[in-house]
Amino acid sequence: AAIRLHGFPGGGATPIEKAEQAPAYIKYTRDLLLILPNQKLPDPPFRIEFDFGFSNSASDWDNPIKPLQDILQKKYNFNDKEVFQGIVTKTKVPKGKELIRIKISNYEIDRTEPLFFHSKNREFIYSN
Repeated sequence: AAIRLHGFPGGGATPIEKAEQAPAYIKYTRDLLLILPNQKLPDPPFRIEFDFGFSNSASDWDNPIKPLQDILQKKYNFNDKEVFQGIVTKTKVPKGKELIRIKISNYEIDRTEPLFFHSKNREFIYSN
């Protein structure tokens, strides 16, 4: 299910912009705390997936992550140090159809498969 909010505030603002956004952020927090379903989270560690539907394609993909994650921590009583993987998608939507999709699941790494890391055209393989 998607949460539809108009003009949700992002992070990365200057101190002056943050002061101007304070009433909007307070409303955003209050609205989300009411809209988010009451449910039990899986056991940590967590994988969080965000899909932000922006009507303005110039919106930065990462600005709303921290404010939203702070609200999720407050609602579901967890610590973000328990988030081991985050996946973020930015989608262009029509004006008035802005949305946030959130999925929180248990994060398990498959230790039977090697992990591959790439660094400056060199491939490093880690296997447990």
